[in-house]
Amino acid sequence: MTKDQAMHSSTRAVCVGDADIHVTEWGAGPPVLLLHGNPDSGIMWEGIAERLAPHCRCIAPDLPGFGHSEVPANFERSLDGLAQFVEQFLDAAAIERPLDLVAHDFGGPFAFAWAVKHPDAVRRMVAINTLFFSGYRWHFWARVWRTPILGELSMLAMNRPMFAQSSGAAPRQSATRISTAPGR
Repeated sequence: MTKDQAMHSSTRAVCVGDADIHVTEWGAGPPVLLLHGNPDSGIMWEGIAERLAPHCRCIAPDLPGFGHSEVPANFERSLDGLAQFVEQFLDAAAIERPLDLVAHDFGGPFAFAWAVKHPDAVRRMVAINTLFFSGYRWHFWARVWRTPILGELSMLAMNRPMFAQSSGAAPRQSATRISTAPGR
């Protein structure tokens, strides 16, 4: 596969239960499952996947209810349910194991819950800005963002300072340019 061929993505829908799950794929070779965060979709991995694609097959589904994916009718939001979804997705998409697993943010609980149940199916794992513990409770805004219609409206109304305040982040300061070049 040439580098140009690897950089081009393809998309497809994979049926999990009664729901169509949108998947973007790049490259060929050993599989790498890329699980996105909130509020995002599989396309967030495009830059990383283009770099990995000459060496491996990158698979980036839109998780249930995100991007272009539907939510399966029997989808459980428990850790067991997240693990079950990943296993059903991998089977339906005919993704061979073992695989490399990369998870960001909200994708972490999906990845970890599945990996704990299928340790022999994971070759390597990367976790980026995520958490995993069974007693986690969503903060107020995360619960709002997960509510149909209300979540979309709140994201439309939110600006950068409001987002920083709602998530507990420090307000963004203007950047100061720092140069390492001598004499500047």
